[in-house]
Amino acid sequence: MYLTEMQISLHSEKNISLEFILFKQFLLSTTDGYIFTGATQSTDGDITGNKGGQDVWVVKVNFNGNIEWLKCYGGTYNEVAYAIHAAIKNGYFISGITTSLDGDVTDHHNSENNEADEWVIRIDTSGNLLWENALGGANYDIAYDAEATSDGGCIVSGVSSSLSGDIRFNKGGEDALLIKLDSAGMYNGVKTWEDLKMM
Repeated sequence: MYLTEMQISLHSEKNISLEFILFKQFLLSTTDGYIFTGATQSTDGDITGNKGGQDVWVVKVNFNGNIEWLKCYGGTYNEVAYAIHAAIKNGYFISGITTSLDGDVTDHHNSENNEADEWVIRIDTSGNLLWENALGGANYDIAYDAEATSDGGCIVSGVSSSLSGDIRFNKGGEDALLIKLDSAGMYNGVKTWEDLKMM
C-alpha cells in the first residue's frame, strides 16, 4: 500500500518522514535493531540518493527506532523489493524487480519496452552494494524471494513469462522459476517448472 508517513513501533515510536513509499511486510530483526525494505520514488524528507523513478529502499534502525542508515538502489526507471533475508556471512539478499538499464542495474534483458527482470542484490551490514544481478528474458520476470544457502549464495524463487535470455523453457503465461546464485552473484542454474518435471 502507499503511505505518506510510516510509524515504526519498537521500544519507542518513531516517525520516518517520506512520500509515496510502497512498503511491503518485509522487516527483519537484527542483533542491534531492525532492517526493512520496500520501494520509494521520493527525493525529500528522510529519502536521499534516489536514482530515478521508483527505487528499492532499505532502512536500518536501532532498537529505539533511530535511523542508522538508509539506501536507495536502482536506475532511471522502476525497482521494487519484495523480500529481504539475512545472508550466511554478514549482510542481506534483497529480491524484486527492475526495469532500468543503468545506475546500479547491469545486464537487463529487455532494452526495448522496459519489461521487468528479476533483480537480486547483495548488500553488507552497512548497506553497501556488493553485487547485483538482473535475471530473466524479454518478457516480465519477478523475483519474490531469495533465501541464503550454505555456500554463501542464495536460491531465488519467482515467476517468468519469458522464453529467452536466462530462460530455456516456458509452458505459457507465467512459469514458476528457481535460480541458484553463488556467493559472487553468478547464477549456477535456472530451473522452470518444466525443467523440474524433466528431472
